[in-house]
Amino acid sequence: MHPRDRTWAEVVASRRSAVDYTGEIISRDLVRDIVAEATMAPSAFNSQPWRFVVVQGDDLEAFENVLGGNHGKVRSAGTMVAVFADLDEVTGGGARADYYDRRTARTPEEFGVRNASLGAMALMFAAWSHGVATRPMIGFDAERLGAVAGVPDAWHPVMVVALGWPAGEEPGPRQRRPLDEVLHFGPLAERTA
Repeated sequence: MHPRDRTWAEVVASRRSAVDYTGEIISRDLVRDIVAEATMAPSAFNSQPWRFVVVQGDDLEAFENVLGGNHGKVRSAGTMVAVFADLDEVTGGGARADYYDRRTARTPEEFGVRNASLGAMALMFAAWSHGVATRPMIGFDAERLGAVAGVPDAWHPVMVVALGWPAGEEPGPRQRRPLDEVLHFGPLAERTA
């Protein structure tokens, strides 16, 4: 079956964080298609604060000290997508400015990370729908990632996603908690009383 022939349910059920990659670099056209599909993710106030920085091939060497132990995973995939939240977009005035004025516990960084994470999740599902494997990573030097990537100071790092053609065997069944352990119909207080 061609990856694009899978149903949404099949894409969601079969996506895994890849361990092995072929090392073949994904074409820029395919990366553009994947990111275009990822930008269909929802975001509060339709702010769309996600920003995707793609680094491939030999350019990945500049990120070795920034990614620490994750560098090998990204290097073997051949493509890295660094996902950022544009805090200038997050604080862009209008309803959003009022949002922060009324909710002092909410920060632009928190808002940005939550919304950009939706974009990152969509990126991983979009990639897998094309047969491209991913591996999300939050282990990196956040302060240095933006500097090495050459992004504006207002771009807050969210995660790094390795993209590559999968190699090796398909992974076995995914271990998930039982549905009754994670699904609750509220209010929960009435259920436990």
